[in-house]
Amino acid sequence: MLITEFTKPADRKDIDSALQPFLDFIKSGEEIPIKQIRNKLYRALQSIGVEEIDITRSKNVDVGDMNMNGAYDPHDDEDEFPHFSLELIFSETDETIAFSKEGVENIKDRLIDLLEHEMIHRNQYRGRSFKKQREYKPAKGISNKLKRTREYLGNDDEIEAFAKNISSELIRKVDKDGALKLLRMAGKTANFKDEMNNLLSPNLFGYMAAFDFDTSHPVLKKLLKKIWLYIEHSDG
Repeated sequence: MLITEFTKPADRKDIDSALQPFLDFIKSGEEIPIKQIRNKLYRALQSIGVEEIDITRSKNVDVGDMNMNGAYDPHDDEDEFPHFSLELIFSETDETIAFSKEGVENIKDRLIDLLEHEMIHRNQYRGRSFKKQREYKPAKGISNKLKRTREYLGNDDEIEAFAKNISSELIRKVDKDGALKLLRMAGKTANFKDEMNNLLSPNLFGYMAAFDFDTSHPVLKKLLKKIWLYIEHSDG
């Protein structure tokens, strides 16, 4: 298979390097005000095109944790403006957070995955002169909520970006060879958990659940092919 069959993401080492000042800042183990966390991350990521980082609160985020979302704006990119934005999501009660050593590593992996995902979208848009990708149309007869989920996950751009995230999740858990073995039984692997009772690949589970664990479904077939390519060409 040719490497041109998928969009090559940014080098994880380059993103890791950009993040290092932020990671050094949060690894002290001391309580850090949330606004300082946001400001330090923003300064670290300006060099790779992050234009803003917002703070939001959610009852669905555990105390002491930090979730995150990212977005890429092709219009700003085409106009040569900063084009990435992040959202840091904290619990409704936290004003400060102290990160453990394991917590810092977890945050690093999640941030790198998120940025890789958005950088793949950037490369996709640039590769087709900023034209919008065609939409995926799911079969009729499903709920509106499931329809929206399948429209999003079935889009070719998202399949490719999430495939990279899934490949990274699996390789982190079991190395490159182990990831390829797990992928051969993807339906079962989606439900596997580690010793901490966390899913090996939350994104793989999300796709499988959205498409009824039917690995013959065109979306899942395309996803699994892309995951295989990313694992095959990884440094794992």
